[in-house]
Amino acid sequence: MKFYQGSYFPTNFTYLGYLGLPSSVVIYFVGNPFFALLIVLLSFAFAFTKIGISINPATKSIQEFTDFLGIKWGKYERYKELKTLRLKEEQFYQTLNSRGSTTTIEYTLYNAYLITDNESILLMGDKNKEKIVTKMEKVSKLLAIPFEVQ
Repeated sequence: MKFYQGSYFPTNFTYLGYLGLPSSVVIYFVGNPFFALLIVLLSFAFAFTKIGISINPATKSIQEFTDFLGIKWGKYERYKELKTLRLKEEQFYQTLNSRGSTTTIEYTLYNAYLITDNESILLMGDKNKEKIVTKMEKVSKLLAIPFEVQ
């Protein structure tokens, strides 16, 4: 069972990766294939590198991984028991400053945590409560653990 938590790089780098792909084609035809290949590699890395968590109940292991084009690497950790799956509502604030004013934006994010015998692991987060509740109810049935909404 895999949960992708987002891009490994910041959002600006991800967009830069998408823009670099067509740019590398132009650079290739202009006459610098080595530089074009370098831009293609960087673009693929920026655009398609993701982080996530994989849970394997058969071997009782959890892997925090980095995924680049389907190739995953990361450390495995063993657990004795999965205790609960917990959904927490968390408030976030972002302050935007301009020359004459300050605006604070408040939003709610719902984070799903897997509680094991020794730690709490963030599986995923979403702004839509219904969407994440339906996903986590399915996960709790597959893992045969209780699901709590706080």
